[in-house]
Amino acid sequence: MRALVHSFSFLLGDILRRWLENPLSFLAKTVITVVLVAIASIVLISFYVSENLLEARVSELGGDVVVVRESFRVLDPSQRGYAIVDFVQKSSDVELSSAILVPGSARTEFGTTASIFTSREPSPDSSPAQSAVLYSDSYAEGLVTSVEALDVRISAITRAKPEWIRRVASGDVVFLPYRLCRERVSQAHEMISVLKVRGDASGAVELAHTLQRVIEAENRQTVRLFSPEDLLLELDQLRANQKLWRIAIALGMGSAMAIILSVLSLLEYKQWEFYAALLRSFGMPSVFIYIRYVVEALIPTLLAAAATIWAVAASADAVFPSIGVDIAALQYLAILPFMIDEGFTLIAFLATGVTLGSLPVAYLVRKPIGRVMA
Repeated sequence: MRALVHSFSFLLGDILRRWLENPLSFLAKTVITVVLVAIASIVLISFYVSENLLEARVSELGGDVVVVRESFRVLDPSQRGYAIVDFVQKSSDVELSSAILVPGSARTEFGTTASIFTSREPSPDSSPAQSAVLYSDSYAEGLVTSVEALDVRISAITRAKPEWIRRVASGDVVFLPYRLCRERVSQAHEMISVLKVRGDASGAVELAHTLQRVIEAENRQTVRLFSPEDLLLELDQLRANQKLWRIAIALGMGSAMAIILSVLSLLEYKQWEFYAALLRSFGMPSVFIYIRYVVEALIPTLLAAAATIWAVAASADAVFPSIGVDIAALQYLAILPFMIDEGFTLIAFLATGVTLGSLPVAYLVRKPIGRVMA
C-alpha cells in the first residue's frame, strides 16, 4: 500500500515537473479545449435560452389552461348553453372559472376604461356596500371607487386581478351584478370559461380534445376553443431537435478532442519513451504510467472546460448580442442550472474523448523495454 502511494505521489510530481519544463504542452491542451468548449457552449446556451423562452411563453399563456368562449344572443339564466363545461365541474383534476363578457366598456373614476364582466354567481371579492368589483393591477387593493357602466354609476372596490382573468383580459376588468346586466343588456354576450388542469400540462391537451369532440357532437357553431396544444407541440419539437443537436455537438467535441490528443500523445510519448521505459525497468507498472499520462491530459482540459463554460455563461450579456441574440431573452439564462444541465454533460464527453485520445500510449507503453533502450 505504501509503495502504491509513493508511486502515485512520484507520478503527480513528475507531471508538475514536465509542465514546468515544457509549458507548451500544457498550453496546447488548454487552448484546444477553450476553443472547442467555447464554440459548443455558445451553441448550447442558445438552445438553453430558446427552450426556456418558449417554456416561459407556455407558462405565461397558460400551458395548463383551456379557454372556452361561447356567444349567446340573450342573457338568460335558463339557457343551457353552458352545458359544454358542466361535466368539467365533476372532475377533481380541473379547476373551472367562468364569467360573462358583456358588450361595451365601463369608465372608472380614475379616467380609465374597463371591460365589463358579470357572473350568475356573486363575486367572492364583492361586499354588501360595493356590489361591483374593479380588478386592476394599477391601483391598491381595497380602494372604494365608482364606475360608470350600462348608463349607471355604481360603487366598486378595487382588487388585484386573479390569474384566470389575466388569461382572457389584458386591461382592467369590472364585475357588475348579474341582475343589473340582465336588466340592461339586450345585445349578444359571450360566456368565457377558463379550465385549469391540475398536474401535467399535457392534461390540457387531452381536455381540449375531449371538449372539441363535445363541440362537434352538439354542433355548437358559436363555440371557440383555445388550447396550448400548438405551443406544447412546438416546445416538444424544439426539445426533440435540440436533443439530437446536443448529442451531435457533445460527440463531435469529444471525437475532435480524441483525434487531436491521439496525435499529440504520439508526438509527446516519442520524446518521453526512454524515460517511461526506465521507470518500468525500476518496477513501475505499465498501467501506472498510462494513468499518469491520462491524468496529465485530463487536468488542463477539464479545468479549462469548466472555466470556459462558466465564463461564456457569465459574459452572455456581452457576447450574445454581438451574434444577434436578443438580450431580453438572456433573462432566461441561469448560470448554475446551465452548468448542471449542460456543462456536466459537455465535460463528461470531453473526459471520454481525452481518455480515448490517450489510448495510443496504452499500446506504446507495453513495448518491450529492451527494444526501447536498444
